[in-house]
Amino acid sequence: MFRQATLRNIRDALSRMRYPTVNNVSRIAVSKYEQAMRSQKHSSALAAVDVYKDVTRGFGRQERNKAEYPPLEYSLTDRKGFPLPTVEKRMSYEEDAFVIWNITTDTAERSLEVVWKDGHRSKYHFIWLRDHQYSHGTAASVTNQRTVDTAKIPLDITAESIEVADSGRKVRIAWSRHIDGVKDSEFDTKWLRHNCYTQHNQIKRQLRNRPWLWGKDLNKYISNASVPYEDVMRDDKAVLELLRKVKKFGLAIVSGTPTCKETSQRVVERIGPVRQTIYGGFWETRLLPADDKKNIDSAFSTCALPAHTDGNYWQDPPGIQVFHCLEPDLHGGDTLLVDGFKVAEDMREMDSDSFNFLCETPIPFQHTDKENHLVSYHTVFGKDADGNVIRFSLNTLDRDVMRLPPSQVLRFYKAWQQLCKIVADPSNEAWLKLMPGQLIIIDNKRVLHGRSEISPKSRRVLVGCYLSHEDFASKLAVLEKRHSKATTPEARPA
Repeated sequence: MFRQATLRNIRDALSRMRYPTVNNVSRIAVSKYEQAMRSQKHSSALAAVDVYKDVTRGFGRQERNKAEYPPLEYSLTDRKGFPLPTVEKRMSYEEDAFVIWNITTDTAERSLEVVWKDGHRSKYHFIWLRDHQYSHGTAASVTNQRTVDTAKIPLDITAESIEVADSGRKVRIAWSRHIDGVKDSEFDTKWLRHNCYTQHNQIKRQLRNRPWLWGKDLNKYISNASVPYEDVMRDDKAVLELLRKVKKFGLAIVSGTPTCKETSQRVVERIGPVRQTIYGGFWETRLLPADDKKNIDSAFSTCALPAHTDGNYWQDPPGIQVFHCLEPDLHGGDTLLVDGFKVAEDMREMDSDSFNFLCETPIPFQHTDKENHLVSYHTVFGKDADGNVIRFSLNTLDRDVMRLPPSQVLRFYKAWQQLCKIVADPSNEAWLKLMPGQLIIIDNKRVLHGRSEISPKSRRVLVGCYLSHEDFASKLAVLEKRHSKATTPEARPA
């Protein structure tokens, strides 16, 4: 007899994250879930997603032989009760994902359904297809700028005829209504498959792009998050590897970096332009005497700094932060790192009411000095349309005066204390001793950083800067297209 409590936990966790419900779960699946929970490497939500991932991992990019996949252990349905494709229907060859097996039309919904050779089904509405017709071979096709006025497309547009060409790799549609003289459109099947908007494909994209969550065990994986300096400076593929690691772990290290400010800047410029702020471009952090006029920030003192993200007092906080160790403190000043996304999942599971409160309630942050007075508001957790946490903002030292309605004051303090408790939980704290030559790149929208107390005679010197998250994402996308195979995450099916 199945362990019903565990099964309910799996279902509840998937439901909270808007994944399909699990109908039939075998003893093997339940055991896997419980083993993941005992290992404490995943929240129950992510362990439940791993249950789902076992079913769906046969789709998309084919990295292993079919024989290596385990037999079907459980089945899934979408929210309407219709069965999703199972492991038994996995593609035999990657190219099958882009080859059309059959096309049918639905007059009532004014759409067409594509059955791909790998067994996947995609639905495309005619108005959506006409709206996404690009002028191939023109400047607009390079920039992806639209050449169609969506307001001119009739809602009831349909196809007069549909032709599958090029051995199932092209679709040509003759339209029932001509707009701006365009009578027909042609679509590449790779583009269609990649942009399939069925629920199953959307779930697959979420699973594929899921970050690797970590806690105090980060040191086990830190070698996997490192790239040699010489490789980064010589080869764009090494830069791509570096950026992929930042996306996966929320951080990466460039090892063997010469210990001078100029080399720091050269590494950063391989990623994107340095962001100018009230601190300038590159800045230097070292211990300053208490009577030094520049000693106006806790970063220049000997005190320990709790885990935090930077720049919450700006409307657009820095996306990427860089630290380069020029000289260490051998008796203190260890670097503290906390995965904000793991904190978010822990809090979602432990106290969903407080989690939702911090997703919805803007918190004021401030910075004040002789030349600047900055105030901005951010929710602690920022979510995307699917409910996934994509941003974390926290700095207990920079939080400004709270002016909440009386009915929300106690709720705020309950949520804030719970949050700080989870952030400071030793199981979530990863400690590193940055040594000369190590340049660490941190996703400031995900990873919190801090430090232990510095010895009074410390000669510890760090230089660093900020980069825009948009520049980081742009560089990653460009290098993916340039150096990846034809089936990159941007081009392959979901």
